[in-house]
Parts: sequence; C-alpha cells; structure tokens
Amino acid sequence: MEYSALSIFHDITNAEVDAMIQCFRMRRGEFAPGQTICVYGESGGEVGVLLRGEAELVRFDYAGTRTILERLETGGVFGEALAFTPTLGDCVEVVSDRNSEVLFMEYEHIMKRCERACTHHSKLVRNMFRLVADQTRRLSRLVRRMLDLSRLNALTQSTVTAQETFDLTEVMSQVLISLETKITDRQLDVEVKMPEGKLMVWGDPDAITQVCYNLLDNAAKFAAPGTAITAQITKKDGKAHVTIRNLGATIPPDELPLLFERFHKADYSRSMDREGVGLGLYIVKTILGNLKENITVASEDGVTQFQFTLTLA
Repeated sequence: MEYSALSIFHDITNAEVDAMIQCFRMRRGEFAPGQTICVYGESGGEVGVLLRGEAELVRFDYAGTRTILERLETGGVFGEALAFTPTLGDCVEVVSDRNSEVLFMEYEHIMKRCERACTHHSKLVRNMFRLVADQTRRLSRLVRRMLDLSRLNALTQSTVTAQETFDLTEVMSQVLISLETKITDRQLDVEVKMPEGKLMVWGDPDAITQVCYNLLDNAAKFAAPGTAITAQITKKDGKAHVTIRNLGATIPPDELPLLFERFHKADYSRSMDREGVGLGLYIVKTILGNLKENITVASEDGVTQFQFTLTLA
C-alpha cells in the first residue's frame, strides 16, 4: 500500500516506513466487525493506525450508556496519547466497524531521539505532533458542544421553559449575515422567502438563533458548489413554518431517522465534514422539543429540506 497517503506517514516513502516498522517493532492486527481493537488504559501507550476498514471510538459510562465519540476511517490514528484519560467508571474502546487492519506502534518509542538522526523519524514525530494538535482542537469543539448539551439538559429538566415574543425574520436575517463569508466561499447563492415586515413568534430568541444557525450552516456544508440555499418562512394555522433547503447529495432513507441522534454523522457526510462532532442537529431537535415544536427532514433527488415550526404571537 502507499503509506504516504496516510496522514501519520505524510512525506515518508514506503521504504522508509518499512524500515521504521522493523526498527520500532511495529505490529499488525486484523479485526472483524464488532471486535474490540483496544481498550484505553490497557493498551500500554500504543498508537494505532487504521490501514484498512473503519472503526469507532466508543465510551461506556458507569451506567453502561454507549456513546460514539469518533468514527475512524482508513488512515485514522487513535490512542491514549491522542485523546483524554477516561474518568472513573468510564470505559473507552476502539471497536472495528468493518473488516479492519491496524498497525500498532509505541508512542514513547516514536518520541525518543533517534540515535541515527534519521530524517524519516523526524518527519514521523512532526506528523504525530500535528495529529495531536488536530485532535486537541477537535476535542475542544466536542467539549464546547457537550457544555451546550448540559445547558439543554438543564432546560429539559425544568418544568417550564421561559418564552418571549421576538421577530423571527430579524433572527433569520442576522444568521444569514453571520454566515455570509462561508456561503460566499462555497460559491453558493441564497434565496430568501420571508414575509415583509416583522413576524412575531413565541420562543427563546437565543435558542432559535442557534437552531437557524445550525441548520443554515449544515446546508452550506453539504450544498453542491454553485447552487442555492433556500431560507423560507411561511404562516399557516397559527404557526410559522421555517424551511431550510439545499441541493447536493441525497441522504439515504435509512439515515434520515438517525440524523438527530447525538454524535451521529451520516456516511455521506464524513468526508465532507471532518471538523464536525455530530451534535448540531441533536441540539436543534432538543431546543425545539423543549419549546414543544416539531422538526422534519426530507431528502430526495438531491434536494434536502429541514422544516420546523414556531407558534405565532
């Protein structure tokens, strides 16, 4: 295989990788779907490189609740050196999702000074530092999202969610302005269809701003370049109906019910959104659920549409 295509072996030739495999006494392992590749805390400081297949980084808390923290594809790197230390009562495992092949190496061995001052060893260390930095940024985003979830859970446990009246068209306009650079960079147009003047609704304006931002940001990520995103607000039966639509890949029907689950990232999105952690749509659904409002999603013939409701004031 072409090792240089993997991020950890960037700018290192196959011959140099083969030499390091011998020098570092790296080992290979093959794993069937559902088989545990390693358990954090028991892996002895090893770093794993997914040479083939897919895997999931999974957390089990003290109550046995299973949470997917990260989905790993070919070239993915994992290990305690790239993650966090599990809290008391937690178990973190890497589990094979498809037939997988993994190359294991000792993190401490990699980071030791090379007696021969090999250039390819220096490149490996540089690549490792970059991966650690990338993982730190990703975990930072995950922590911020988890804090958002904690606030949402506090709202869910309250008997009454505070609501006030606000102008929905103003909220939508402000969100569109905040995303202008991202939309322009993606070479996208925006088609806005909103009533003239104010449209007053009941809800939490800050929370609904987050809902609109997450949905429009999602649409901008997955819209095909050169197409248009639609933001539409209509009134019917005492409700404001908000529709966010984009043109791009069709989401498979079996993925649609899973989109609002925590940490879920659809197969079609993994290569397009490597920065996300799979919480944006879950937050949207939780906010609207707290307000006793609905959201639906449909995807057909390249058109994906999210629609939610708010009560007119």
